[in-house]
Amino acid sequence: MGVENSYVLVLNSGWLPIGVKRLKEAISAVYENKDWQLVQIDYLEQEPFIQPIGWNEWLDLDVPEYCKGIHTIRGMIRQPTVIIAKTYSKVNFRELRPNKRGIYNRDKGVCQYTGKKLSRNNCSIDHRVPKSRGGKDTWGNMVLCDKEINNKKGSKLPSEFYLQVIKEPKSPGPLPMVELISTKHKDWEYFIA
Repeated sequence: MGVENSYVLVLNSGWLPIGVKRLKEAISAVYENKDWQLVQIDYLEQEPFIQPIGWNEWLDLDVPEYCKGIHTIRGMIRQPTVIIAKTYSKVNFRELRPNKRGIYNRDKGVCQYTGKKLSRNNCSIDHRVPKSRGGKDTWGNMVLCDKEINNKKGSKLPSEFYLQVIKEPKSPGPLPMVELISTKHKDWEYFIA
């Protein structure tokens, strides 16, 4: 992954993950604003050495073999992987839009009409009120369903096809950003459980 496609994990002042930034945006934030710090992570022995440092100290760090480097006018510098917003203490939340992955996770991979455990390959999303009849893409209208049942049901309402949901579908509500961040770098594992 090149510099253009690299991301940096963003922590709040309590060292909780609150999002990610593109590498260029992260470097600009730290360089231009004293409210941001870089996180130095070095692998010395079994436990990593982790400490927040400023931009000028960052420039003086060596670039060990386990780190990527960035070519700059000053020479090679270590590519940051984690930064801290020193004056930001909130935890960011995000409302999720319903999609197949989200519905699968919410319904725990279980067909909401039969109770059968489904793989990601043999499941589909059923619109309880079909789109052809004005149904919307909402958490309350979408349930995980066996592909065969969904194909047979077609544009009928569940009651017209003699189906009843096992559990009334609900929105998972806003989730903390940490739940939505996938680990893209080994250094992130210390902050994302």
